[in-house]
Amino acid sequence: MLLCVYMVTKTSNKALYEKKAEVIAAAGHGDVDLSLFQRPKRLDRENRYLIVGKDRVVANWKSDGHGWTLITRFGNLPAAKNRDDIPTQGEFFFVELILERTTLELNLVGIRIFQLNRQRALDAMSRNEDAICSKIVGPGHLVRQQKDAVRNAVRDWFMPAVWQDATAVLGFLGNRDFHSPGVFEEGFTPRQEDAGLGDA
Repeated sequence: MLLCVYMVTKTSNKALYEKKAEVIAAAGHGDVDLSLFQRPKRLDRENRYLIVGKDRVVANWKSDGHGWTLITRFGNLPAAKNRDDIPTQGEFFFVELILERTTLELNLVGIRIFQLNRQRALDAMSRNEDAICSKIVGPGHLVRQQKDAVRNAVRDWFMPAVWQDATAVLGFLGNRDFHSPGVFEEGFTPRQEDAGLGDA
């Protein structure tokens, strides 16, 4: 049984979400609530973000004042100063690593995956930090190589204390669910402002 709630304002986006819902249901994951995977309006300064290509992470972002960083064979480069190195075409996914801060620590509590426009979407990284959100066209998914790349990025980026208890996220990155747009730890729900659809 499919249990999805649609909170969309544009016909094109609605069609993409409905198509994704059909794929998820056919794969046996019909309990995924796509209302929790609407396009974010802006980057959450507490969270971390990745842009994932065919089999690797091509860019990342954290709230450190440096903007988006390109991950290239020559090393890490600021996107704003290296526009010629930004990929212009291809299938890319926007991955949000949701973090929750407690009094003493930071914990990984969820992951959301969104598909980006195939034409020059990554150019937005060189303009301002939040511009990439407008290039999201719907919920996404990751295949095996992409999940492995994200899992490696999580382990490289954070101390074990941040991710070692994230059983749902780690399980998702290690399983064969290549259709769902993400998962949250038990008891966690994204804030409504984060789950809302952004402006075009």
